[in-house]
Amino acid sequence: MNRVTRFSILSIILLSFFAVSCDDNPVKDDNDNDHYEPTGLVLVQNGAEIAIYTDGESSGGIEVGVEKETSLISVRFIAEDGDRFVPEGDEFSLELERGDDIFEIEQHEGEDYEFHVIGEVEGNSSLTVKLMHNGHADFVAAPFEVHVETDGPGEDHAH
Repeated sequence: MNRVTRFSILSIILLSFFAVSCDDNPVKDDNDNDHYEPTGLVLVQNGAEIAIYTDGESSGGIEVGVEKETSLISVRFIAEDGDRFVPEGDEFSLELERGDDIFEIEQHEGEDYEFHVIGEVEGNSSLTVKLMHNGHADFVAAPFEVHVETDGPGEDHAH
């Protein structure tokens, strides 16, 4: 091989390595950079993980009192390496689906991956968290338990 050919091959190898090692977001799909591939998610309240979805199963849940509101609950998706992240870009959004009507979900402007739960009546229900991408779900967690209790936790909520 001549010197120019060796230099060209070495340049291609180095550029390929650099492109792979400098991936801005390693949790994106290798085949389609517009789709995230989280392996799980956590719900965080007051700095503590209150619920987690991994390996196809959910554990933990949300507790709130009747006519009370939880403090802010944050959704953090889990990358394959265990890092927690929030998807970037306007084409991604969070969808929260209630099992039934014993509680309400409240999101304020700027709380794209955060929400509050408001207890309506005593009982047990579920909450399914979805990562939406342009109208379809890229990721759906198994439902988390929501327990609404008369004397449960939370701040009084004015209707």
